[in-house]
Amino acid sequence: MKKFLSILVCGMILASFNQVEASRFKDVMGYDVEFEHRAPIPDHSTHIVGKITDSNGELIDDAQIEFAFIDGRTFFAEADYRGRYEIYVPSNLSCDIFVNSGGYRSIHQERHGFSRDYYPTELNFTLYHDWISGKILDEFDYPIENARITIEQNGGENSIRENFTDFRGNYRIYLPEDGASYFVEIYCPGYRIYRTQMRFRDEDVQNFRLSRE
Repeated sequence: MKKFLSILVCGMILASFNQVEASRFKDVMGYDVEFEHRAPIPDHSTHIVGKITDSNGELIDDAQIEFAFIDGRTFFAEADYRGRYEIYVPSNLSCDIFVNSGGYRSIHQERHGFSRDYYPTELNFTLYHDWISGKILDEFDYPIENARITIEQNGGENSIRENFTDFRGNYRIYLPEDGASYFVEIYCPGYRIYRTQMRFRDEDVQNFRLSRE
């Protein structure tokens, strides 16, 4: 009888010890020991793939994509030599998306989260060059070389741009802002100064004609 009681007491002490150790393990690891072998909860992320092209559908292989989330986290991706990218981002958070590449107008979009699908989410972007181009001709449609074209954004600060035509009368000038209204002045010795106001969008082709004095 004494031997039975001794075994029972030892068993109770051991069970109590195991319960204390389990409680300590729970405090340290953050979950119950009876579920310690369960599979981890998958990360709440979305697999995004896409491509970056220009206005002609040509792939851009050096574009950078940034996903800036409202919780302060930022995720980056870069297009490969095929103009394609892929990235994993949080699914249920709003973010700002920025797409950049040299010589192109940067893109900014807002997204209110992404869906979590079995297949990747496709997100493509088209970039436009941040300039306009065209020809400056005389009244007989001959090109005018070294004509100066100046644009100034209506209401903008530090927004004056100017350039000169080549021997074919071609010009290219960068726009401070896409879709804004600009004052335009074209000057070349021997010709009347041309002035106008108009709205320009990226990659517009606009020709001008000057008259001789």
